[in-house]
Amino acid sequence: MDLDQLIRLVRDRADDPSPLGLVHAAVAVSDDVTAVADAVVSHYVEQARNAGHSWAEIGGALGVSKQAVHQKFVKQAASFSFGSRFTGRARTALDNAQAEARGLDHNFVGTEHLLLGILRDRDAVATKALERLGVSPPPVQQAIESMIGRGPQRVHGDQPLTPRAVRALERSLSEALKMGHNYIGTEHLLLGLVGEKDGVAARVLKDLGVKKGALVQTIAQLVATG
Repeated sequence: MDLDQLIRLVRDRADDPSPLGLVHAAVAVSDDVTAVADAVVSHYVEQARNAGHSWAEIGGALGVSKQAVHQKFVKQAASFSFGSRFTGRARTALDNAQAEARGLDHNFVGTEHLLLGILRDRDAVATKALERLGVSPPPVQQAIESMIGRGPQRVHGDQPLTPRAVRALERSLSEALKMGHNYIGTEHLLLGLVGEKDGVAARVLKDLGVKKGALVQTIAQLVATG
C-alpha cells in the first residue's frame, strides 16, 4: 500500500474525524501494518529455513547478524511464559521432536516433527486419540516423508522451532484452557498442531481423515475415563 492508500484507510477507520482522532486511528493502522509486515517476513524466513538456508545466510539477507535473526525468529518451548504447564509427556514429546528432525536431516523443528515426537509415545493421550480415529504412527511418518522429504545432509545439535511450530505451541495453551485444564499435555499439543492449518502436521492429519471436532470429542472421552 502506498501513502495515499494508508491515509484513506486511516480516515475510513477513524471513529472521530478530529485531528487527534485521526492520530489515534493512524497509530492503530500503523500497528496493523507492522504486524502484517512482520508476518510476511516470518513466512519467508520459514520458507528459507525449509529450503535449507542457514541462520547466517538469512541474517545476511535481512542485513542483521546471525545472532540477531536467531533471537528474533527462534523461540524454544522452554522460553514460553507458560512452559511450566507442560506435562512430563509433553516435554518428552518436544525432546522427541528434536530427535525426529535430526533423523530426517532437517535443521529445524516444524509442526511435522512435533507430531512425530508426540506419536513416539504410544501411551500418550494424543496417540490414543488418533488411533481411535484410525490413524496410527506409520502412515503419519510415511505421509510426512512423502510431503517434505529428507534434508540434504546430517545435522547435529538442537534445531530451532519454525514460526508455525511456535504458533502451534502457543495455541496449545488456549486449547488446554478451553477444555478447563491447567496443564498442557500431548492432547493439547496435538490440538494446537491441528489448529495451525497451513502446517505440515495439520495437512497430513487432514489427508488422513482427522477432523478437529471428532478429535476434541475423542480426547475428552479419554481424559474423562483416565
